[in-house]
Amino acid sequence: MLLKGLWSFNKHLLVTHHLLPRKNPFDVEFHITLFWVQVHHVPVGYVNKSVAKLLGDFLMKFIGYDFAISNGGWKSYMHIKVAIDIRVLLKRSKKVLTEKEYGFIVHFQYERLPIFCFLCGLLGHNENYCEKLFDGMNGMKQKGWGAWL
Repeated sequence: MLLKGLWSFNKHLLVTHHLLPRKNPFDVEFHITLFWVQVHHVPVGYVNKSVAKLLGDFLMKFIGYDFAISNGGWKSYMHIKVAIDIRVLLKRSKKVLTEKEYGFIVHFQYERLPIFCFLCGLLGHNENYCEKLFDGMNGMKQKGWGAWL
């Protein structure tokens, strides 16, 4: 049940961990969680599990690929499940180079995104509580992420 996906309470991320027998609960680190991610702008010939795995491993660790959404023809994106370290910035896009010197840029959208800072790109707080709020010019920092994420 814990592996089914992202858990949250009141839009705050709830990170869970399956405790192994004889493992000290105080030694468990709670910084990895699962996300379903939509990968947009993937050319038709590249919508497959091997590309999904490469993109999932770019985000951190590929867990799964939803064939029903990606191959059904109704959606215009790939649907992958990934494990993400919540201590690092969420990735917005990736340039993919192919063997024929052809490249394309994919964009990531995280489903059921909990409280997130559009200034620094980290989970767990919003821009009103960000330490980087006044790091930019004239006392205000430019947002690097948007609601599209």
